[in-house]
Amino acid sequence: MPEGSKRQLALIIAATVVLSLGFAGVAHAKKRNHVLSVDYKSGRRGIDNTTPMTTQLDDQGTLVGRPFGSKEVKVDELILDTYNSPNCLPFCTGTEHTTFRIDAFPNGMLRGSYDFSFGSDGNPSSPITGSITGGSGKFRGAKGSFQVLNRVAGPIGDTTGYTGRWQGSIRY
Repeated sequence: MPEGSKRQLALIIAATVVLSLGFAGVAHAKKRNHVLSVDYKSGRRGIDNTTPMTTQLDDQGTLVGRPFGSKEVKVDELILDTYNSPNCLPFCTGTEHTTFRIDAFPNGMLRGSYDFSFGSDGNPSSPITGSITGGSGKFRGAKGSFQVLNRVAGPIGDTTGYTGRWQGSIRY
């Protein structure tokens, strides 16, 4: 192979390596950790279905804070309360599992869930832990975890069900 061809081949190989490493770095840099620190406000819960041992509810709430900024984003929740004994309302103990979808239009959507146990007064008797399990748009492939802190029920007759703070991190 002539010397000029060897030099051209070496330059092509070097350029290919540099470009491939550069693109790998760009792909890797896309995902990074972000703080999740939002104020949560639920709406009035709607009852969808009840049995002697469960209540299924839905809720539309809002989130404000990081990573969404000062703009309110909508969160749709499906809630399943499972009681430790049948026909115990209103003084039941049990567990709550909530799945949610956050619509952060135009940036995308996040989905996940959170769980906790509650006492006969309806207040959490264990830490409320949650996870982010996916998303779309800017949040595509998101994963994360958080705690719901300072969860407080709104006054009876108020349109707010609960307020609180979601605190944790998301990787997207």
